[in-house]
Amino acid sequence: MFVTVITVGWAVLAPGAGVCQVLPSDNRVDLAHELKALYDPGQLPLFLPGCTEQQVSSYDRTGGNDDGFSGRYSYVRRNADSGLVMAEVYGAGVVHRIATPTPTNDTLDIFIDDSVRPRMSLCFMDLFSGKVKPFAAPLCDHGAGGYYCYFPILFQRFCRIVSRGKKLQFYQLQYKTFPAGTGVESFRPELSEQERVALAKISSVWSGEGGFHDEVAASSEKKVAHVVLKPGGSALVANLASPGRVTGIELCGAGVLGDPLRDIWLEVSADGEAEPAVDVPVAAFFGYAAGKPSMRSVMAGTRGDTCYSWFPMPYDQHMRLRLVYRGKGAPVHVAATVYYTDQPRDRSAEGEFRAHYVSDELTAHDPWHVFLHTQGRGHYVGTILLAQGKKPGLPLFFEGDDSTATDGIFRIHGTGSEDYFNGGWYDLPGRWDTARSFPLSGCLVYDKVAGQTGGYRFYLSDKIPFQHSIWSGIEHGQSAREPIPARYRSVSFYYVDTVAAAVRK
Repeated sequence: MFVTVITVGWAVLAPGAGVCQVLPSDNRVDLAHELKALYDPGQLPLFLPGCTEQQVSSYDRTGGNDDGFSGRYSYVRRNADSGLVMAEVYGAGVVHRIATPTPTNDTLDIFIDDSVRPRMSLCFMDLFSGKVKPFAAPLCDHGAGGYYCYFPILFQRFCRIVSRGKKLQFYQLQYKTFPAGTGVESFRPELSEQERVALAKISSVWSGEGGFHDEVAASSEKKVAHVVLKPGGSALVANLASPGRVTGIELCGAGVLGDPLRDIWLEVSADGEAEPAVDVPVAAFFGYAAGKPSMRSVMAGTRGDTCYSWFPMPYDQHMRLRLVYRGKGAPVHVAATVYYTDQPRDRSAEGEFRAHYVSDELTAHDPWHVFLHTQGRGHYVGTILLAQGKKPGLPLFFEGDDSTATDGIFRIHGTGSEDYFNGGWYDLPGRWDTARSFPLSGCLVYDKVAGQTGGYRFYLSDKIPFQHSIWSGIEHGQSAREPIPARYRSVSFYYVDTVAAAVRK
C-alpha cells in the first residue's frame, strides 16, 4: 500500500539540500522577514533556494486510520520524565504551522537552541486562544473543528517541542529548513516595534473584505473590460503586450459565473506557451460549491457579486486573459478588472504562475486523487478541493490523508482530509458541518443529503519548494468503513520556472 512507504516527516530530521524565500542580502533571517510573506503577496513567485519544507504528524504508519485516535503515533519519542516529544528538528529553520483538532490543556515546552531550558512554556490550547502573546489572532485561531497557529517559530541550531501531558492525539507540525550558513534570529516571546507593526499589518489585511484588494489596487495599474459572453464563444478581458505582471483579477457577475450549466472557464496564456498557464472553470478557481460562491480567503474568493484573485502572475513579454463559455444558456455580461504593473519577471528568482484543474471519477477501489504531478523548479502555494459522493450520507471517502513528495522524497503526510484544511470532525455540530471561511483555509460545503464536502488551503509563508519535481495528492477514503465512489475536483496553485514542465497524472 502506497502510504506505508512514507517515512520521512516524523523522525528526527536534519536540514536537507533542496530548494527559501529569497534570503536577505546579509544571509540572515528574522521574524520580520518571515512575517512579510503573510502580508505581501508579491513574495509568492520567489523561489526558495536551499530550503526544504517538511512536516511531522500523527499519521498512522501502518496505512490505517489511527491518525491520532489512540495516540500511538502522536509523538516522536517519550522522554524519561514521560514528556511526549512532538517534533525535534536540527539545523536552522522555522516552524510555520501547528494544526490540530484535539488541543489539550497540558503544557507545551518549546526548546530553541537550548536542550535544557525551554525558551517558552504555555498551555497547548493557548497556542490558539489568543491569551498568550505572541500567539495571537489572526495568525493563531480556530474554526471548522480545527485549531491552527501560523506564528513563525525560528531557530538557529534546533527546535524541540514537548508536551507534558500523558496523551496527544491528532496534530500536524510543518517547518522549513534553511541552507547551511544561514543566520537566524531565534524565537523569543517579546516582540520589537518592527515586529508589532508587521503583525498589525497582517491583522488589517486579513480582516478586510476581499483579501489583498486595497494593497494591490494602490500599487497597480488596471484595465477594465465589459464583455458579453455567448454560449460556445469567448471574450478577451486583457491583452498585456509588454513585460510585467498581473497582480490581481476581479470579475463582477459572481452570481451567474458559477452556474454549472453555463460552464464558464478562465484562461490565462503567457509568452507564446503552447498550453495556457490557467485553464480552469471559474467556479473551481474562485472556490464555489454547489454552484454558489463559498470561499472568502485572503488570496481568492468572492465578495458580494465580485470574484477576486490576488495571485501575482509575472511574465516575460506578453499575457492574455480570456473567459470561455463552454456550456449552454443565455448570454452573460461580465465586468472584468485586471490589475498589473510593468515589473518584469526576474527569471533567476521568480517562477511563472500555474493553476492545474483535475476532475476525477473515482471508484470504490481507486486509492488516490492526485492534485499535481509535475517537473521543474518551483513551489506549491494552494489547493481547492470538492468531493461528491455517489450516494447520500456521511462522506466517509473524506477519511483519506494528504501526501506530498518533493524531488522524489515524501516529506509531508497528513492526518485526514478535513485536517489538511485546518479543520476537524466532520458532521459534528459547530465543527466541519457547514461552510466556513478563514484567511488561509476553510470548509467550502458540507451536505450529507448530497454527499458533498470540500475545502481550501493556501500557503504563503509555508509554500512548498521543489527543485526537480513534485507529487501531491489525497487518499480516496482508504480507511473508510464503506468505500464510496466519488467525484473529486481540485485546483492546484503553484509557480514553476519552465514552460516545458509537463503535468502528469
